[in-house]
Amino acid sequence: FRTFDPCKQLWCSHPDNPYFCKTKKGPPLDGTECAPGKWCYKGHCMWKNPNQLKQDGAWGSWSKYGSCSRSCGTGVRFRTRQCNNPVPSNGGQDCPGVNYEYQLCNTNECPKHFEDFRAQQCHLRNSNFEFQNAKHHWLPYEHPDANKRCHLYCQSKETGDVAYMKQLVHDGTRCSYKDAYSICVRGECVKVGCDREIGSNKVEDKCGVCGGDNSHCRTVKGTFTRTPKKPGYLKMFHIPPGARHVMIQEHEASPQILGFRRIAASALIHPKGVQEG
Repeated sequence: FRTFDPCKQLWCSHPDNPYFCKTKKGPPLDGTECAPGKWCYKGHCMWKNPNQLKQDGAWGSWSKYGSCSRSCGTGVRFRTRQCNNPVPSNGGQDCPGVNYEYQLCNTNECPKHFEDFRAQQCHLRNSNFEFQNAKHHWLPYEHPDANKRCHLYCQSKETGDVAYMKQLVHDGTRCSYKDAYSICVRGECVKVGCDREIGSNKVEDKCGVCGGDNSHCRTVKGTFTRTPKKPGYLKMFHIPPGARHVMIQEHEASPQILGFRRIAASALIHPKGVQEG
């Protein structure tokens, strides 16, 4: 994006909209062409001088890592470096590679009431995000397009409408509810294995063991044949904490409704919704 004095500030236009421009308020690198036969030098557009030596840039030292984006549940922290050792000048090459690195932090599990980070971010928009001229109670929504799962979409509890909150999810938000470990970093989904390592392909086996071979768990089977003597619910069995891959089958068709209750909850949940129990 060209300006009247192109060496004062570097402006960049958006690739999809040439009229939308941004600047970091710094000048272009020395050696940037500003007119035919001219280049930028210390903020001024000057004739090229063959006696000026080209200087390629080199990276300075890394900063310390910053604060973690989450207090639990796997967050991200960054460190940065600058291309100033030396700064590229007189047409020299900019530093290769990226100016930031990140690592995972606070990988401990969150308390149950704070485990859904995406839901927290939608909830915070209840008071300040209007949709169709009304306030809503916003619930988390996972976009079906994998490329948009690191953008914050929320669903109205009242109408079911889905709205884009015009922001990326916070670093450390899970990309998908189907993946307990991969997280969003700067708008991109980063693969994380169950060993909490970036790029790892390790997954939990059926027993919940990271990288296991399904040999560490005990299979419990049983058949329930009692007939209720009076209307109402009849307790069939207790599923202990930590049970996985629970499967319940009806061997014969029956008019009964299967329900379940959490020990700490007062509501009885069944396929038709929630009923006070």
